[in-house]
Amino acid sequence: MAGKDKYGFRESYPRFYKADYELQKKVGTGTLDQGAVSKVQEYLDSVQSDITPELKLYLSEMETALNDAKQISYGREEFLSNITKPLMNIKSASGMFHEMMVCRVSSFVLTFVEDVRKLDNDVMDILGAYVRVSKTLIELKIKDETNPHGQSFLTEIRNACRRYYDKQAGAVKG
Repeated sequence: MAGKDKYGFRESYPRFYKADYELQKKVGTGTLDQGAVSKVQEYLDSVQSDITPELKLYLSEMETALNDAKQISYGREEFLSNITKPLMNIKSASGMFHEMMVCRVSSFVLTFVEDVRKLDNDVMDILGAYVRVSKTLIELKIKDETNPHGQSFLTEIRNACRRYYDKQAGAVKG
């Protein structure tokens, strides 16, 4: 039986799983040709695709989940996966297709949501602000991370999260 250490964490023992070699049988072993990899990377970097419809779809899914969660006053955590899944999709798609400002804001908010793990009214307000900020970034076509307007949006989201953490720390102390 694993006991707790001095920091309160449980010791966990490694579990071993037998490897499945089915994918290796299909693909084979060895390294990839460096020329082929660089060719594919050049192609991926040169392709210009508009992913704003997909991003807007993910944002509307997130907005729907937020509105559903606002309808009830307890047990909102059941909506957490419905909120984080579109958020993860936005983060990954925007990063892959060079919407870097949306990716940075999404990454920050995703970290915040995973850290908080609850949906009180303040967290819901921050998530609502995130949706509005992301829609604005997409509509204004702010892609570059160094854009001053995008940086101000990111700063405001960070400040809102900081105020939330300060409020929670004050409630614990007080």
